[in-house]
Amino acid sequence: MKLYTFRRAPGAADELGVGCAEKPGFLYPLECFGLHFHDMTDLIRTASPEQLAALRTPPAGAEPLPLAALA
Repeated sequence: MKLYTFRRAPGAADELGVGCAEKPGFLYPLECFGLHFHDMTDLIRTASPEQLAALRTPPAGAEPLPLAALA
């Protein structure tokens, strides 16, 4: 599992996502997991062990974003 701060397009707002080992080269926005954090610092400081464990498995039906297409 890798945590990312990314932008979908140049100048777009920062978003948070997670890369899962099952799908290398792609990431899932945290919203796919039903999680919302202000920024990466907020995620690291306040995420519970259960929330972090949930990020290890891609959510069913969620479409990952290709890393190469992100700004």
